[in-house]
Amino acid sequence: MFYLSAGLDRFVVKTFWLVSFVCIANYGLQPKAAENNIIKPRALTATVVRTNLARSAKETGEALPNREVSLQPRVSGFVKTVEVHLGQRVESGQLLATIEIPELESDLRKGRALVRRSSEEVNRAQALLDEASLSLKRTSAVAEQGAQLVAAQELDSAKVRLRVASATLAAANEQVEMVKADLLRLERLERDTKILSPFAGRVTRHAAVEGQWVTAGATRSDGSSGLFRISEVDQLRIVFPVASSLVRMVRVGSSATVFTDGIKLPLNVTVSRRSEQIDPTTRTMDIEADLPNPNGDISAGTYVTINWVIEVRTNILVIPTDAIVRGISPKVLRLGLNGVVEERAIKIGMQTSDSAEVLSGLAEGDLVAVGRLGSLRQGQQVDTSKPDSSAPPKKDVR
Repeated sequence: MFYLSAGLDRFVVKTFWLVSFVCIANYGLQPKAAENNIIKPRALTATVVRTNLARSAKETGEALPNREVSLQPRVSGFVKTVEVHLGQRVESGQLLATIEIPELESDLRKGRALVRRSSEEVNRAQALLDEASLSLKRTSAVAEQGAQLVAAQELDSAKVRLRVASATLAAANEQVEMVKADLLRLERLERDTKILSPFAGRVTRHAAVEGQWVTAGATRSDGSSGLFRISEVDQLRIVFPVASSLVRMVRVGSSATVFTDGIKLPLNVTVSRRSEQIDPTTRTMDIEADLPNPNGDISAGTYVTINWVIEVRTNILVIPTDAIVRGISPKVLRLGLNGVVEERAIKIGMQTSDSAEVLSGLAEGDLVAVGRLGSLRQGQQVDTSKPDSSAPPKKDVR
């Protein structure tokens, strides 16, 4: 058996108590350290803001010429000249083509000659009438001085000559009117041989060939009609259908925005016309807006997208739609002090694709969770230190 000295015994005892104290101290600090090392789930957040909100709708429409007309020949004949080509810009009244009618020139010369001769016949008849009238006056004056000076037969003959001269003049006038009417018909035919543009635009159909025979008002073999089609494309008509449920929200004067391929910036237009009739098949109404197109950036017939404002709310509380927990009644996960999750029932007003109006349940400046909300629970503490970029931008609707 070994015996420790008194000094060594005291050293062992002190060492034992020191080691015990260190162990107990480490054991007591472990829970607090573990608690500090717990990783909190991170949550994306958005702030309830007061701003303006606009709800809009989109439809696909078509850009059509402001005016368009198909020009058919009014007379039958041969195409004599063609003055324009496809795609050419023309002015109002510009000559497009001329039609040659066989024998029209000779008929015009004959008609003008008949008018001149008939006019001479009228002048001759008028002279005879004047002579007969003067003769009757003289004979009547002599007869009034004494019956023995003028025979009754001579007075009667003067009266008859006057009536004959008057009838001859009337017939000559009628003949003049007849030949003038025929000449006017021929001159109208001559005018109709010239095909003119009724307004300024572009030639979007060209089917005229010099020397070909054309028939007045005839339809071509391919089903089309007209030698030319003139389209006014400096201004386009944007035609788009609107569902019957939204028709009341689209009025003349309403603003809209047009998007199309090849145009970088949207084009602002104003609703100009409504058809005021719902199509029974599609349950839509055609709406038109005028779009200036001075440089021809948009071709007629192009499909476009129209976005128009349906409703505007100003100075309202707005949150992102992905902050809303859908269910029987909508709610959000409001983040209180230290990021503690609190379920909060809300009442929603107007909604857009990415934002919603809050009527009650939240206040301006409140912080709400957005994104993946299924992993968050009531009373849970989350990390909100990272700023969130998903808050809805303020919309300035003027």
